[in-house]
Amino acid sequence: MYENSQVWEDKLPMSKSALESTWLYHEIGRCYLETGRFEVAREFGEKASEAAEEADDDEWKLHAGVLVSQALGMEH
Repeated sequence: MYENSQVWEDKLPMSKSALESTWLYHEIGRCYLETGRFEVAREFGEKASEAAEEADDDEWKLHAGVLVSQALGMEH
């Protein structure tokens, strides 16, 4: 699964919008969550949340918040 996150991370510099970055950060965070790297997953969830705020997209704000919450819950 880590390899999958690298594919998304390689696409980040090519992102053309805050919304696209939100999606990429979220997907990267999900990959890390699924591989047990909860702190890194939380960090990418926070980045997704910031990008969703910039994009003013309530649905992605919610998705990012869920990712952060899941990662936090697993960290402890």
